[in-house]
Amino acid sequence: EIDTHRWEIKEIHEGLAAIARYDLKVFDVAIVDMRKQIDKAKPRDAADALAKAEKDIIALHGRTDKQITKKLSRALDEVKGGADDEKALTDGKGVLDRIEDLDFELVFKDIALQAANALSGVVAKEKKLKKDARARAQASGEPFDEKDEANYDTVYRKGSDRSFFDLAKTLDGLSKDIRSVAKDTNAAIKFLGKIGKKIKSDKKSSEDMNAFGKKIMDAKPVFEKYASAVDKFADQLAELIKRAKDKNIRPSEVEVLAKIITRQSEGLKASNAVGARTKELARGLKTLEKKLR
Repeated sequence: EIDTHRWEIKEIHEGLAAIARYDLKVFDVAIVDMRKQIDKAKPRDAADALAKAEKDIIALHGRTDKQITKKLSRALDEVKGGADDEKALTDGKGVLDRIEDLDFELVFKDIALQAANALSGVVAKEKKLKKDARARAQASGEPFDEKDEANYDTVYRKGSDRSFFDLAKTLDGLSKDIRSVAKDTNAAIKFLGKIGKKIKSDKKSSEDMNAFGKKIMDAKPVFEKYASAVDKFADQLAELIKRAKDKNIRPSEVEVLAKIITRQSEGLKASNAVGARTKELARGLKTLEKKLR
C-alpha cells in the first residue's frame, strides 16, 4: 500500500520512469542499430540477419528486463517500506523521559506542606513564648500586655526573633527548591514544544506519528499552566520570606496563610492535569511503538 501522505502517485510514476529510462534508451538504441544492420544486409543475407537480430533482441530484452526489475525493486521497497518513524519515535521518547523526570506533585504537596508546617510552627512558638512570658510576669507581679512590646521580657523578644529567623530560613530553602523545579519545568516545556513541532511537520514520518506530534503540541498549554502556578507560588513564598525577615506577620495571620498554602487548589489542579496528560502521551507513544514493531 502507498503512504499517500509521503508519496504522490504522480511522483511515483515519474520516479519509476526515470529509473527505467536509461536502460530503455540503451535497448532502443540497440534495436535501431540492429534495424540498420538488417537494412544493410544483401537480399540473400536478409533472412540470416533477421534471425540473428531476433536472437540478439531476445537476449538484450532479458538483460534489460533484469536490470530494470532490479532497480525498480529497490525503489519500490523504499516506497512500500512506509515512513521512517524511528527518529520521530526516539524524539518522542526523549520528550517523555524529560517530562517523567519531573515530580509534578512535589511543589503543591510536599513543599507546600513543609511551608505550611513552618508557618504553623511560628504560631505554636509564639503562643508558648507568650504563655511563658505571661507566667513570668504573673510570678513577678509585673503587668503583661501582649500588644505592648515594651512589656515583653527579653527572653520573649529573643525567642520571637529566633522564631521568625527560622521561618525565613526554612521558607528560603523551600523557595530555592521551587525555583529549581520551575527552571527544569520551563526547560522541559521548551523541549516539548520544539520536538512536538518537529514530529508534527516531519514529512518522512507517517500520518500517525505526525498526529502524535500534534498531541505533544496540544499538551504544551497544560504544562505552561502548571509552570505559571509554580511561578506564582514561588512569588508568594518570596513575599512571605520578606515579611518573616521583617517580623511583619501577625500570629493570627500566619494561621490563615498556612491554610491557604496547604490548599493550593490551583496548583494541585494544574499538577493533576499535567500528570494525566503525561500518562496519555505515554500510552499514545507505546501504541505507535507497537505498530512499528
